[in-house]
Amino acid sequence: MQSNLLKSVTPVLVLIFLDHALPQGKCGSGNHETSSGDSIHLKELYPYYVAGYDFDNLPVVVIEVGHWDYLFVSKNLDKYAGEMDDFRNNFHGCLRKMSQLNVTRESEEEENISGGFALLLDLNNFSLKHFMSSESAKLLLSFWKGFKQFDDSIAYAFYINMNAVAENFALLSKPLMSKAFGRSQLFGTKNTSWIPALQRKIPTSTLPSWYGGEQDCDQIELGYCL
Repeated sequence: MQSNLLKSVTPVLVLIFLDHALPQGKCGSGNHETSSGDSIHLKELYPYYVAGYDFDNLPVVVIEVGHWDYLFVSKNLDKYAGEMDDFRNNFHGCLRKMSQLNVTRESEEEENISGGFALLLDLNNFSLKHFMSSESAKLLLSFWKGFKQFDDSIAYAFYINMNAVAENFALLSKPLMSKAFGRSQLFGTKNTSWIPALQRKIPTSTLPSWYGGEQDCDQIELGYCL
């Protein structure tokens, strides 16, 4: 299931009010709860990291989109607005840094130097909870609008663990990354379909274990940027 996954999907978004917390990211500590009195760590609420390099020496950025808890912060913007602004700037700054790296690729004909990065978007548990309020929807869009500046920098992308809600979201966000979208492969929730695809592009020494690789949480630093 690759890019043809979306051909039959109609971009309709229906808001349904749910009452449950989003699951933790793969390496989250589990120390936060979604209530306004708790302290939170945005790197755990919004897990992303640079896992390492692919076979072409491109940095691999992993974003566990399905675990990003927009609702919690949107309900507590007075408390976390400044911290969220800093996090958003650091997040986009990391992608900007990856897009400006000089990457050397060797071929039989010549040595090729260019910039860019590979993107792995994990949409596991992506749900309508992300759009539960207008504030959470705005917060989500504030992150994704920033991706437009990296449209030329994403060498390729994998969208994995896509459910029906994630498919609609991907379709709606396609104009923000129209070029990168054409260089993307889209997969459903069966890891037997996307693990071999990842391993053809990315060494197992770079991939986390839950994506068919060798790294575990002890080797991964949330929010890490090269």
